[in-house]
Amino acid sequence: MATKNRKGQTIVLASGGTGGHLFPACALAGLLLDSGYDVLVLTDVRGGRFIGKFKRTIPYKIISSDTIRPGLTGKIKSAWRIGVGVLQSLSVLLSTRAKSVVAFGGYPCFPPSVAGVILRKPVILQEQNALMGRANRALARFADKIASAFKNTAGISDNLKQKIIHTGNPLRPEVVDRTKLFSYEPPKPDRPVKILVVGGSQGSSIFSTVIPEAITLLPEGMRRAITLVQQVREEDLNTVQKHYDALNFDVSPILTPFIDNMADVLSQTHLVISRAGASIISELTALGIPAIYVPLAASLDGDQAENAKEIVTENGGWILPESDFTPEKLASLLQDCLSDYAQLYKTAQNCRKLGNPNATENLMALVEQTIRK
Repeated sequence: MATKNRKGQTIVLASGGTGGHLFPACALAGLLLDSGYDVLVLTDVRGGRFIGKFKRTIPYKIISSDTIRPGLTGKIKSAWRIGVGVLQSLSVLLSTRAKSVVAFGGYPCFPPSVAGVILRKPVILQEQNALMGRANRALARFADKIASAFKNTAGISDNLKQKIIHTGNPLRPEVVDRTKLFSYEPPKPDRPVKILVVGGSQGSSIFSTVIPEAITLLPEGMRRAITLVQQVREEDLNTVQKHYDALNFDVSPILTPFIDNMADVLSQTHLVISRAGASIISELTALGIPAIYVPLAASLDGDQAENAKEIVTENGGWILPESDFTPEKLASLLQDCLSDYAQLYKTAQNCRKLGNPNATENLMALVEQTIRK
C-alpha cells in the first residue's frame, strides 16, 4: 500500500517507563514509521532514559505523570502532576493533530489517554498481561478498543469485554525476523547446554543470589556442560562474577546488565530462567523456547503469576514461585529439565503453539480500523 497519504497522520503512543511497556510501544512505533505515519511516544523520565537503548531512534517526549500516592498531601501532589501531564498531552495532541492515542499501560499513559478522551480522539489500550493493569482498568470504559496480548484477559468487567480484540503482544522486529527462520533444537549429548537468565529490564537481585548457588548444587558433569549468559544488575556484577569464578565451567559465564542483542542470544538458547513479564513471554512463545518462570512476587495484583499460568497450563514451560525460589528447588528443577532432552523439546513445541509473531501487524491493523471508523 502506498504510504504517501499517511504522512502528517500522527499516532501518539503513551507508555510507562519500563521495558515491559516500552518494548511493545516501540515495536508498534517502528512499524507505523515504516508505513509512513508520524509517531510520538509520550512517557516519563524512566522511559526517556530507557528508550535510548533501542536500536532504532523513536521520537518521544517526557510528560508529567504520577501514581496515586497515600495521604492527603501525596494525593494532592499526584493530582497536580497528573493534571500538568493532561495539559501537556492536550498541547501535543492539538499541535500534532493526532489521529489516535494508543496506551500501553503504566501510570504515564493516563494523562495522554485522558487528553485523547477530552479531544474525542480514538483511544486504544494495549494490555500486555493476562491480568489487566490498574491504569488500563481505570481507562477501559473510556477506550474505543482494548488490544489484548493473551487470549483470556482477567481484571475487566463483563460489560466491557466486547471491546477486547486479541492481537497478541507486539514484538521487537529483530525477534520477528528470527521467527521466520528459527527452529528450536534441543541440546545434544556431550555438547554444551546453553542457558539464558533474564530478570526483566531492571535485572533481579534474587537471581544474582539463588542461581549461582543452584548451579553449584548440580552434578559436576552437568554443571561443566552449561554455557551461561546472565543478566545481572550493575551493583551485583562483581559478587556474581566471583561466585562463578570459583566453579569449574568449561566456558566462562557471560554476565551483563543489559542484553542488546536479545534475538541473537535467544536463537542460541536451550533453556531460559526468567521473570514472567509479558514481553519476554511473548518473545519466548514466538520462538518456542522453554523457560522456567519465576514471577515477581511484588508485581501489582500478581500479574506475572497470571502470565506464567497461561503458559504452564499448556505445558509450555515451568513455574517456580518466588516463595519456592531456593537454590535447592531450582537445582532440582534444572536437573529434571537437563536430564530429559526429549521432554525439553516437547515443551518447546508446546510453547511455540502459544506464540503470535504477527502481533505488531495485528495491532497496527486495529489502529487503522479505529481511525477509519
